[in-house]
Amino acid sequence: MKTVLFLFGGQSNEHEVSIVSASNVYENFPRDDYDVLPVYIDKSGIWYSTLDKINEIPKKLDEVKSFFTEKAVFNFQNGVSSIEIKDQKINIDILYPLIHGTTGEDGVIQGFAKACNLPVVGPSMETALITFDKDITKSLVKHNGVKVAPGIVWYKGENYPDYNELIKNYGEKLFIKPARSGSSVGVSCVKNEKELIPALDIAGGEDNKVLIEGAIVGREIEVAVFVKKNGEKYISKVIGEILPPENNFYTYEEKYADDSKTGLVISPDLTDQEKSIIYETVNRTIQGLNIIGSARIDMFLPDDGIPVLNEVNTIPGCTSISMYPKLFIASDMSFKELVKIMIDNAC
Repeated sequence: MKTVLFLFGGQSNEHEVSIVSASNVYENFPRDDYDVLPVYIDKSGIWYSTLDKINEIPKKLDEVKSFFTEKAVFNFQNGVSSIEIKDQKINIDILYPLIHGTTGEDGVIQGFAKACNLPVVGPSMETALITFDKDITKSLVKHNGVKVAPGIVWYKGENYPDYNELIKNYGEKLFIKPARSGSSVGVSCVKNEKELIPALDIAGGEDNKVLIEGAIVGREIEVAVFVKKNGEKYISKVIGEILPPENNFYTYEEKYADDSKTGLVISPDLTDQEKSIIYETVNRTIQGLNIIGSARIDMFLPDDGIPVLNEVNTIPGCTSISMYPKLFIASDMSFKELVKIMIDNAC
């Protein structure tokens, strides 16, 4: 039986979310088909595991730290990957990184796996690298007929852009977001001039490349996909809709807080024509970005009925309240089946 190295935690600003996602995936791991070795990466980048057989991964950071106490050392010799924990050496066949954000979704861990001849679960290295940068994503999908929000790129250290020029070109409501970050971390909605520079500084604190976009008024739509290396697609048969609190957007806190006021609607009220154009946008996005592996494709649906791509998330949240697993479950695929398909098709 093949052994899967299951990495979670990591050094990004989505560390805690990764732990909750990992707990949910670990609970649904196809243990009849694969052995699994969970390894926790702390915020400084040190790897930890446990010699005890565990039935679950705790969801809270402090509990994880008390569970995973043995340092784990990765080795790659003579074409074989292994993990050493104390005096034990465990050979690894597949890498499953459930690390959100930087080092997990940006192609870094996928490139590491490729260098070690390890098939990797989730997005391919190329898919992760391209989609993590929202600016590159927008540029590529535009060439394949997908509409994107109007806007510009600002680089940290440059002169601040003129507010009046921005609202003249993009409207009076602006969204400021890091080009390379996830889960709405560092994102601000700017409604007046005094909010612009603080918003740019916040986004610039996450990434030196910042997007300034005009707000898109429309329904927030999400579709879950998984694409095999041969191009065969699993696309959720149902569509999801996000209903953020009134006068707010889908913030990091709203995505993961226990008391979130955001609604997640599975199979919302949409016309056949709206569903058709949403799925056409999904397929054009997959093709334009050459997506291989997992992805959640997020878009807005304005009143004119033409979807506007928001972003592509290649290691989407897998918590019990996350849209990605919910959409596949509503499409008559159990979460355990989904996890098995993803591992079976590691690339």
